[in-house]
Amino acid sequence: NKDELLLIDIGAEYKHYAADITRTFPISGKFTPAQKEIYELVLKAQEAAITAAKPGIKFNELHAVSERVLGEGLLALGLINKAEPEQIKSYYLHFLGHMLGLATHDTATYHKAFKQDMVYTVEPGIFVREDDVKEKAWYLALDDKAREGIDRALARYAGIGVRIEDVI
Repeated sequence: NKDELLLIDIGAEYKHYAADITRTFPISGKFTPAQKEIYELVLKAQEAAITAAKPGIKFNELHAVSERVLGEGLLALGLINKAEPEQIKSYYLHFLGHMLGLATHDTATYHKAFKQDMVYTVEPGIFVREDDVKEKAWYLALDDKAREGIDRALARYAGIGVRIEDVI
């Protein structure tokens, strides 16, 4: 469908070392306004995490950076009513990234600090799945007025999924 997005996740290998990249493209060649808003939010989260990445930081700390940016954006878009993990995770369905090396998903301890020359992915994503959100406890606990606001946002962004992944 020309109004849909295409998400391509490519794993590659060179001289026994792995790489991984994801891009999201509009089939028509141009994002709809709603798709562009979600894409720009995901890109902003990725840029914030990459900026924060340095030796000494832990992967879960980078994830928290991306989660904060995505939470602020989801709140501004009306998809959540509180920028708290339970609500953010309704759209940010995975961890920020993974280690790379001899395998695409190399082993790592996400609570240990990064060291110089470590290689990993940074891949935030937002996936708006209306039916899934409407089954969440936080959504069901909302009053009618709050639910109506989120329902309007869900209708605008329904079915949009964006992930952007790069190796750093």
